[in-house]
Amino acid sequence: MKNICYNPTWLVALEHPFERIVRCVLLIAVGLCALFYMYNVGGTVLNLMARKEALLSSARLQQRVAEQESVYLALLHGTDVDNGTALGLVPLVDSSYVYRPGATALATPRLSL
Repeated sequence: MKNICYNPTWLVALEHPFERIVRCVLLIAVGLCALFYMYNVGGTVLNLMARKEALLSSARLQQRVAEQESVYLALLHGTDVDNGTALGLVPLVDSSYVYRPGATALATPRLSL
């Protein structure tokens, strides 16, 4: 009796001649993409850390400049803390400054014809 059940498992065992080459190229490409991704993420993290450090350094420098300006103005006008309180001046607490960058002041209105 002949086996009439057709078993196509031999098709899975066949390999195209270029399949191994394509598989290697794809694996190398995926590996390079993963390395490139990790490099960019690492660079981004380092840039964020450097930015935070630069902002802290800038804040410290602004504080030192403000202190030096107050000393300069005190020496220039002969004003000190005691004279300032006598004039009604008080130290600022929790001051916030807002800066809006852009060229909004340079915009010109359109003339309607």
